[in-house]
Amino acid sequence: MQSIHTHYRPAQAIPAPLRMRRFVAAFALCLAATAATAGNPPELAAEQLAIDRTSNTVVGDAINVEFAQTFVVWYPGRITHVMLPLNCMSSPMPVLRVTIQKVKNGMPSGRVLASQDVRGYAFDTFPAPTGELGLRMVQFDKPARVVPGSYAFTISGIGGLCQIWYGPLGNPYTGGDAYLSNQPGGQPGVPNAWNFPMGRDLTFQVFQEP
Repeated sequence: MQSIHTHYRPAQAIPAPLRMRRFVAAFALCLAATAATAGNPPELAAEQLAIDRTSNTVVGDAINVEFAQTFVVWYPGRITHVMLPLNCMSSPMPVLRVTIQKVKNGMPSGRVLASQDVRGYAFDTFPAPTGELGLRMVQFDKPARVVPGSYAFTISGIGGLCQIWYGPLGNPYTGGDAYLSNQPGGQPGVPNAWNFPMGRDLTFQVFQEP
């Protein structure tokens, strides 16, 4: 009986350079997938960093004073957080409310797009011996969706007082103005009226996620 011989070809090892190319390609695909799901980091949308270190004022419901600053957004996205130079009293401990609003006739319109309450202990901005002041973050749990145009943030203190530092006299930020109100309305950030522009801007940064 004739025997049948079957010949098996041993598996060929993948050359090292080819293995490396395949690994790099797979790694690049993983990075691309991660980037697609991670989203874009917030970018600076507007800022005014000049500070008058010799001048500050109080914000809070004990004296019924609120502040606002208008600013310009240049592309659509979501306003994720603002940075502000504030320090708050520890007793009674206030809650600071910051809102994002549409602008009408150059002032906050009262149409609130986002609102965030932060306990006063999160704010501890005091002048350093060399004069510097830090900015503290207010991050919105539900960011405001915006399109290019003018917007405003408002600052109100509830149940206590905070001290806010603002910019020098003049108009270093040409994209908007700062306002003060001592006419409280039905809710913080929406007073019965805003006074005329203060003649100086607040010190601030606004960040936006594309």
